[in-house]
Amino acid sequence: MTKKILAVSQHAGGSNAISPVIKKLSENGEDVLTLDYGASLFKEYEIPTHNLDEFGVKKLTKENLEKIIKETMREFVLTGTCVKENYSIDQLAILASRKICPSLSVLDTGQEYLERFKTKTGEWILPDKIAVINEQIKKSMVKLGFSENILEATGNPYFDSLLGFGKKNKEELRKKNGILNKKFIISFLSQPIQKRYGNQFGFNEKDCFEILLSAINHLQEREKILALYVKHRSEDEGSFDDIISRYKDVGVNIEKNSSHPREAILISDVTCTFFSTSAYESVAMGIPAISIQPKKTSGFFIHELSEYIPIFRNNEEVSKEVYQFMMDENYRKERVEKLKEVKVDGKATERVVNLVYRVLN
Repeated sequence: MTKKILAVSQHAGGSNAISPVIKKLSENGEDVLTLDYGASLFKEYEIPTHNLDEFGVKKLTKENLEKIIKETMREFVLTGTCVKENYSIDQLAILASRKICPSLSVLDTGQEYLERFKTKTGEWILPDKIAVINEQIKKSMVKLGFSENILEATGNPYFDSLLGFGKKNKEELRKKNGILNKKFIISFLSQPIQKRYGNQFGFNEKDCFEILLSAINHLQEREKILALYVKHRSEDEGSFDDIISRYKDVGVNIEKNSSHPREAILISDVTCTFFSTSAYESVAMGIPAISIQPKKTSGFFIHELSEYIPIFRNNEEVSKEVYQFMMDENYRKERVEKLKEVKVDGKATERVVNLVYRVLN
């Protein structure tokens, strides 16, 4: 019998994680009603979506989502996760479903667990199940107060497609992007820290990029290095032009990425970010990654993967790491070999879909 499911996601990371699941459930003949709201990317996956006003709803509230769930006779709610000042559609959908049907959230990242399921007033907003990336993250969440019974280590379905992507020819991609093979490429995988978090960390994405460029500028080998700026989809066009121009003027080689972000990762020797999910993609594709987290921040992010994604606080530390990568072949091989421990088996979507059926039954 056809299962009726509601799917929602506020942010891109969440919709990336649940879109392969939606598509598989739909292929299985299930009736998946997907709401188009916030910064979700469902349309990029060619998933049919519906607006709130199609259901006579003008405002996003728990009560209005309850109305949609009841009137469309949904039996299950599938959500992404995100960090938001007020209630996200993910959280509201969980709250709306509590007295009606079971729910599942797919966690696409390895940090800010509490912020995704707990309000600032201390209210837990928990689905019946949470699908997480791996056992290590599951253990970390249990230490933070999550019940082990609701956590399932499934992997991130978004990463399933990395298996095929990683087989693309690196040298051909470099030619396609007009990049000389002899260059040592460091891709900066940007993310909208300022727009999303304000001054919460005491620094923003431009500070991280400036640390990287300053580190490169301090190296005698800088002519052999290309810094590739990879724009985040929600960043304003040209927002980094002033920094790029300033460092180009002093001789640092910088280009803007013009291809798919995954291609930028694949042509890189090293990738660099704050705590973007792209860092996980990088290590899963066998490309070493580093995280720049200036000393102003009070804590560390990506700590569950810090043995694969080392964290650096300033340009001196980054300079040493880049130099060692370039000049020490054994170190470079060790770092790449270590990444083989980060396994993506292409079966996360299957595991999450099976989890949906288990909860439903």
